[in-house]
Amino acid sequence: MSGELVTGLAGEAETVVTETHTAGHLGSGDVRVLAFPMMILFMEITARKLLAAFLPAGRTSFDSRVNG
Repeated sequence: MSGELVTGLAGEAETVVTETHTAGHLGSGDVRVLAFPMMILFMEITARKLLAAFLPAGRTSFDSRVNG
């Protein structure tokens, strides 16, 4: 563990959106845009990586709600 986990912690990641990330590919729409489920997945991955530095070895985190 390093540092203190505080409210407002921020991080960012970049992803190149490919056809496999689109709503059309996932069957959740007909438009070639980033699918909502993929957006949530990318957010979860980013948050998990950010929090990893603050959690003891062998621990992880999970979400329970998404506010839009």
